[in-house]
Amino acid sequence: MTIRSRIRRAEALVPKHSPGAVILREPPSCATAETFAAFDANVVAEQSTGRTVIVVRTDTERQRRPGVTYAANEFEAQLAAAATTPDDVYGDKLRAILANCKTGLPIVREVSDGEI
Repeated sequence: MTIRSRIRRAEALVPKHSPGAVILREPPSCATAETFAAFDANVVAEQSTGRTVIVVRTDTERQRRPGVTYAANEFEAQLAAAATTPDDVYGDKLRAILANCKTGLPIVREVSDGEI
Protein backbone atom coordinates (compact mmCIF):
# COMPACT_ATOMS: atom_id res chain seq x y z
CA MET A 1 0.00 0.00 0.00
CA THR A 2 1.47 3.32 -1.01
CA ILE A 3 1.32 6.53 0.97
CA ARG A 4 -1.13 8.04 -1.56
CA SER A 5 -3.61 5.23 -1.16
CA ARG A 6 -3.35 5.56 2.63
CA ILE A 7 -4.02 9.29 2.40
CA ARG A 8 -7.02 8.73 0.13
CA ARG A 9 -8.41 6.10 2.49
CA ALA A 10 -7.92 8.40 5.51
CA GLU A 11 -9.53 11.35 3.71
CA ALA A 12 -12.53 9.18 2.82
CA LEU A 13 -13.06 8.40 6.53
CA VAL A 14 -13.02 12.05 7.61
CA PRO A 15 -16.59 13.39 7.87
CA LYS A 16 -17.38 16.18 5.45
CA HIS A 17 -18.93 19.37 6.82
CA SER A 18 -21.96 20.72 5.09
CA PRO A 19 -21.17 23.98 3.30
CA GLY A 20 -23.67 25.95 5.40
CA ALA A 21 -26.87 27.69 4.45
CA VAL A 22 -28.15 30.36 2.11
CA ILE A 23 -31.14 32.61 2.74
CA LEU A 24 -33.37 33.50 -0.21
CA ARG A 25 -36.35 35.83 -0.18
CA GLU A 26 -39.46 34.73 -2.02
CA PRO A 27 -40.79 37.27 -4.53
CA PRO A 28 -44.06 39.04 -3.62
CA SER A 29 -47.31 37.90 -5.18
CA CYS A 30 -47.32 40.89 -7.54
CA ALA A 31 -44.06 39.73 -9.16
CA THR A 32 -44.00 38.57 -12.76
CA ALA A 33 -43.82 34.95 -13.87
CA GLU A 34 -40.23 35.54 -15.02
CA THR A 35 -39.28 36.64 -11.50
CA PHE A 36 -40.79 33.48 -10.01
CA ALA A 37 -39.02 31.36 -12.65
CA ALA A 38 -35.69 33.01 -11.82
CA PHE A 39 -36.31 32.47 -8.11
CA ASP A 40 -37.12 28.78 -8.67
CA ALA A 41 -33.97 28.38 -10.76
CA ASN A 42 -31.94 30.03 -8.00
CA VAL A 43 -33.38 27.62 -5.41
CA VAL A 44 -32.52 24.62 -7.59
CA ALA A 45 -29.00 25.93 -8.21
CA GLU A 46 -28.37 26.44 -4.49
CA GLN A 47 -29.74 23.00 -3.65
CA SER A 48 -27.39 21.42 -6.18
CA THR A 49 -24.39 22.89 -4.33
CA GLY A 50 -25.34 20.97 -1.20
CA ARG A 51 -26.13 24.04 0.86
CA THR A 52 -29.21 24.25 3.05
CA VAL A 53 -31.71 26.57 1.36
CA ILE A 54 -33.81 28.76 3.66
CA VAL A 55 -36.62 30.76 2.04
CA VAL A 56 -38.22 33.76 3.73
CA ARG A 57 -41.89 33.57 2.81
CA THR A 58 -43.80 36.59 1.59
CA ASP A 59 -47.52 37.05 1.17
CA THR A 60 -47.70 34.27 -1.43
CA GLU A 61 -48.98 30.81 -0.68
CA ARG A 62 -46.96 28.92 -3.24
CA GLN A 63 -46.43 25.21 -3.10
CA ARG A 64 -43.53 24.24 -0.85
CA ARG A 65 -40.49 22.57 -2.34
CA PRO A 66 -39.08 19.46 -0.62
CA GLY A 67 -35.66 19.94 0.95
CA VAL A 68 -36.17 23.67 1.54
CA THR A 69 -36.59 25.24 4.96
CA TYR A 70 -39.22 27.98 5.07
CA ALA A 71 -39.20 30.87 7.54
CA ALA A 72 -41.89 33.43 8.26
CA ASN A 73 -39.47 36.32 8.80
CA GLU A 74 -35.80 37.29 8.62
CA PHE A 75 -35.12 36.50 12.29
CA GLU A 76 -36.33 32.92 11.94
CA ALA A 77 -34.28 32.57 8.76
CA GLN A 78 -31.13 33.78 10.52
CA LEU A 79 -31.72 31.30 13.36
CA ALA A 80 -32.19 28.46 10.89
CA ALA A 81 -29.06 29.48 9.01
CA ALA A 82 -27.02 29.57 12.21
CA ALA A 83 -28.38 26.16 13.22
CA THR A 84 -27.30 24.60 9.92
CA THR A 85 -23.88 26.27 9.58
CA PRO A 86 -21.14 24.02 10.98
CA ASP A 87 -18.79 25.13 13.76
CA ASP A 88 -15.61 23.27 14.68
CA VAL A 89 -15.99 23.64 18.45
CA TYR A 90 -19.74 23.58 19.17
CA GLY A 91 -21.15 21.69 16.18
CA ASP A 92 -23.14 24.56 14.69
CA LYS A 93 -23.07 28.36 14.81
CA LEU A 94 -26.27 28.66 16.85
CA ARG A 95 -24.76 26.62 19.68
CA ALA A 96 -21.60 28.72 19.47
CA ILE A 97 -23.62 31.94 19.72
CA LEU A 98 -25.57 30.65 22.72
CA ALA A 99 -22.41 29.43 24.46
CA ASN A 100 -20.74 32.81 23.95
CA CYS A 101 -23.81 34.58 25.33
CA LYS A 102 -23.71 32.44 28.46
CA THR A 103 -20.04 33.06 29.16
CA GLY A 104 -19.33 36.37 27.47
CA LEU A 105 -21.82 38.68 29.15
CA PRO A 106 -20.62 40.31 32.37
CA ILE A 107 -22.96 40.49 35.34
CA VAL A 108 -23.21 44.12 36.35
CA ARG A 109 -25.35 43.71 39.44
CA GLU A 110 -27.26 40.90 41.10
CA VAL A 111 -31.05 41.11 41.22
CA SER A 112 -32.87 39.57 44.17
CA ASP A 113 -36.56 39.66 44.94
CA GLY A 114 -37.27 42.19 42.20
CA GLU A 115 -34.91 44.81 43.64
CA ILE A 116 -31.82 46.08 41.92
